[in-house]
Amino acid sequence: MKSKRKHSHDCHLRDQFIAKLESCQAFFTLLAQLPDVHFFMKDRKGRFMAAGPGILRRLNMTDESEIIGKSDHDIHPPRTVEELRKDDMQVMTSGQPLINKIESLFFPGSGHHLFITTKVPISDRNDEVIGIIGTTCPHQHSENSASEIKRISRSISYIQLHHCEHITPDDLAALENVSVRQLNRLYQKVFSIPVGYFIMRTRIQSASNALLTTDLSVAAIAEKHGFNDQSSFTRQFRHHTGETPLKYRARRK
Repeated sequence: MKSKRKHSHDCHLRDQFIAKLESCQAFFTLLAQLPDVHFFMKDRKGRFMAAGPGILRRLNMTDESEIIGKSDHDIHPPRTVEELRKDDMQVMTSGQPLINKIESLFFPGSGHHLFITTKVPISDRNDEVIGIIGTTCPHQHSENSASEIKRISRSISYIQLHHCEHITPDDLAALENVSVRQLNRLYQKVFSIPVGYFIMRTRIQSASNALLTTDLSVAAIAEKHGFNDQSSFTRQFRHHTGETPLKYRARRK
């Protein structure tokens, strides 16, 4: 009982101290110094209220003012936005943090990468959740990586390098020395999608970047990314992003 009272007193002491803070700028400055840790803050509508230098570099932005008020709709394809927004809403609705989720994202200039993301709800003085604050950092395949990631690290790296080529689940299963069924089970556990879908999503993310950063025709981008023709590219692009390539380019460029 005495321990519980002390804990309650310590928390109250902390809350009193935090209430005296004039701003959160000191926390943002500290987070900005952490190597490979990129922080962000969003309001309930998903608009960015703060973003660290790492986020800005990945988006080819030079000043934080360029991202304030923007949302994931201005950065990612619609299907990716749906996934990110779903996680944001879950955190804000439940009041529970999302810890170390592995995400596969594509950014202009930096290509396709895996990231580890953590999101925590933030509340106002009335204890009402008003948004989230989070961090994301590049995932490194290392001895300390989760066992599932380590088991598929070679195939992930291969997809990142060769996603524009013809890759099959059988090829990747042989690379990892597992059956296709085992490989799919591992990808489902890590990314919640089978390996074939992961390949195609990576290819579409790369094509999305080409639509925004080059003047190549849709047909040329389709050919460059391993599609048989423009119609099959458009069909897959709409399935994975919710838009046709032309509409995606016109809305964002």
